[in-house]
Amino acid sequence: MPGLSPNSIALNPKRGLMYWVDPFNGKIEMASMDGSNIRTFYSQPGSAMTSIAVDHFMDGRVFWSDSKQNQIKSANHDGTGIQVVIDNGLHHPRSIDVHHDYLYWISAETGRVAKIDKFGRGINVTVQDVLQVVPNDIK
Repeated sequence: MPGLSPNSIALNPKRGLMYWVDPFNGKIEMASMDGSNIRTFYSQPGSAMTSIAVDHFMDGRVFWSDSKQNQIKSANHDGTGIQVVIDNGLHHPRSIDVHHDYLYWISAETGRVAKIDKFGRGINVTVQDVLQVVPNDIK
């Protein structure tokens, strides 16, 4: 896929799809895992998507972080059903991942690793907040 410089990539092998964020153009793109059929999954000018994850237990629901808007959103595997999962207390989410019932993220501003129910219910729980080095990625 010449000319692409993705910031974060997530795979959905069950559906044969891959997703990547383009933080410079405010969009998420998707394609077949062989690189064909490239199309826009989500676009929001002025945003800065920083990370993407696929929930393999929720029929491939896609989650992504937007550091500029301070939000984490999700959508169905085809880009429909977009929802704001969380939009407070994120402090510029840098990287996200989904594990069972929880969504985890790293705050670029504070270096904090936090989690919340993947449906956005409840409150943010700090998993770790005294890191010597702030990681770039959580997986």
